[in-house]
Amino acid sequence: AKRRAQELGYHLEHHRLESYANVEHLGRTLYHRGIQGVIIGQLFRSDFAQSFPWEKFATVACNIGYYDLPVHLVAPDHAQAMGLAWKRSHERGYRRIGLVLFDEEKAIDEADKAGAYLFYQSSLPREQHVPIVHIAPRDHDTLAAWLEAHRPDMILGINNIVRHWAQHRG
Repeated sequence: AKRRAQELGYHLEHHRLESYANVEHLGRTLYHRGIQGVIIGQLFRSDFAQSFPWEKFATVACNIGYYDLPVHLVAPDHAQAMGLAWKRSHERGYRRIGLVLFDEEKAIDEADKAGAYLFYQSSLPREQHVPIVHIAPRDHDTLAAWLEAHRPDMILGINNIVRHWAQHRG
């Protein structure tokens, strides 16, 4: 995005909400710096949609995330992505494919991910089915118990941290 913005004569900066006292402070800072356009990533805070000064910026969201935003949205097709990941995993010989989702708050598109996973899993024999596991973001123990109980040979995860945890558990 940064490269493309430069090609078009724009300057792109990355701002993390955690770097500001609150959502209002972020909005004021951006506005007073003369920033006119904002690209919003995935949001994990419910107060953002209500507190951000949308009317001051040309804004687009680039991920569905956990909360509806009052702006246009560009988002991946998670059902299609899940289908592609499933197909490629299966072509490489994996049969017991598991899915790890975070349980802290349900993403708006979580049903797309889970639905596609269950759809593709239904084409396999029952003994190759692995239940979806929902874990809290730092719940290593639930992940370890699920790994031990179901022994997936491939894990589809929405967050790269799952790979690190699984590797840590051997």
